[in-house]
Amino acid sequence: MTKKFRTHALDLPEIRSIIVSSLDYEDLASCARVSQDWSNLFTPPLYNSVVLSKQGPSMESIERTSTLYNA
Repeated sequence: MTKKFRTHALDLPEIRSIIVSSLDYEDLASCARVSQDWSNLFTPPLYNSVVLSKQGPSMESIERTSTLYNA
């Protein structure tokens, strides 16, 4: 008798990539707060667009971050 292993859709990189690319920053942040597993999946894409500069954070990143924390 063979054991069948069930694979969760989020374990497949192709599916995860499609889901992540269709979410905005607010939705990614919401998903990251669901559980530790989801946090591990959805937090890294939130940091893909961090812009560091000598002048400090851009106005866009400040506004985007404030909407995430006010959710």
